[in-house]
Amino acid sequence: MAPVVGAGERLAAMHGWTQLEELVRAEAVAARPLADLKAGDTVDGTVIVRRKKGGVFVDIGSEVNALLDGAHPSLFARLDLQERLEGLTVERVEVDQRRIDVSFAGLADFVADRPPRGFKEVARIERNAGEKLRSMRLDGSDLQRHESKGVMLKLVGGFVLDCVDEDGTLTLLLEEEGNKSSGSIEDPFQGLVVKQNLLGTVRSRVANGETWAEIGAKKLARIMGPEDLVKLLRVGEKIDMVIKTIKRKQGLADVIVPGLKDRVAGRAAKQTQLKDVEVGSLVTGVVEGRFTRFKDGFRGGTLWVNFGATVAARVQCPGRRDWQKAELGTKLKFKIEKVDLDKSRVDGFLKY
Repeated sequence: MAPVVGAGERLAAMHGWTQLEELVRAEAVAARPLADLKAGDTVDGTVIVRRKKGGVFVDIGSEVNALLDGAHPSLFARLDLQERLEGLTVERVEVDQRRIDVSFAGLADFVADRPPRGFKEVARIERNAGEKLRSMRLDGSDLQRHESKGVMLKLVGGFVLDCVDEDGTLTLLLEEEGNKSSGSIEDPFQGLVVKQNLLGTVRSRVANGETWAEIGAKKLARIMGPEDLVKLLRVGEKIDMVIKTIKRKQGLADVIVPGLKDRVAGRAAKQTQLKDVEVGSLVTGVVEGRFTRFKDGFRGGTLWVNFGATVAARVQCPGRRDWQKAELGTKLKFKIEKVDLDKSRVDGFLKY
C-alpha cells in the first residue's frame, strides 16, 4: 500500500483509532495489484495530483497511482482535481519500479469546451478552495516538493499533510500540531524579513525546473523570475538577492535577483542547441541537481548535469558511492546516451 496510508495505519494503532485502522485495511485489500494490470487494459480513474510540467496522477484503484501524460500541458491544466476520467488505456506497467502509465485518447475533446488556464491560475484556485476535503490515495513517488502546493491530505483521525521532501517522503502531522504557530514548529527563516537584501548562492536545480538558493537560512529559497532567464544562473554563483515572500509555517521563501536580465546577458547565445548534441560523445558538466529514486528506467542515483546545452542532462550514476561523491557543483565527465528533441531531454551515463 502507499506510504501515506501505511504511516496512517501505524499512527492509528498507536493512538487507538480503530476507525482509521479499519479504513486503511479495507483500502489495502481493495487495491488492485500491479501484476493484474497489463498494457492495453481499459480503466477508469480520478485525478488526484497535478504535475507542474504536465500530466496528472490518476487513482485507478491500483496499489500505486497511474501517470497520465503525453498531451500538451495546457490540456491537463483544464482538468480539475477529483475529476472522474473514463476509458483510460494502460500503456505500460513496470512492477519492479511500481509504475503505471496510462493515456486518454479523448482528452482534447473532453476539455474542448473549457476555457484555457495556466498552472499559476490553477494553483491559486486550488489554494483558495477552503477547507473542502478530498478523498485520495497517495504514493510518495507521486509527489515532488513543488507539486505539493494546494494539496491538503486529511485522514480520519485528524492528520494533515505537512510537507513533501525532495526524495518523495511525506510528512504527516496531527492537525492540532500543524496549526500551532510557535513551539513545536521551528521557523527555518528566523531573522529574515521580506524585502531584505542579501548575498545568496545559487545552490541547485532539478529536472530543469525551479532554481534554489542558499540565503543563510535552514532551508533553501526559490529564485523567482522569468524562467528563461533564471535557468541561465549557474550553480555556485554568488549574487545579490531580495526576499520577495516568506511563508514561515510552510517553510517556504522566494527571492528575486535585481538586474537579472543584465547579469545573464549573452549566456543563452553560448549554449549548445540540442540538435547539435552528439549521441555517444563524452562531455563535461557541473552537477546542479541530485535525485535518488528510480525514474523512467534509470537505476541507482540520478544526477542533473549542466554541460552547456539548453537543458541539463539526466545522468545515470549506478554506483551509490559515486553518486554520493557527486555533490552539487562537482565537475564530472559523462557519455551522451540519448537526445530526445521532442521532449527536450538528454540522457547520459556516468563515465568512470
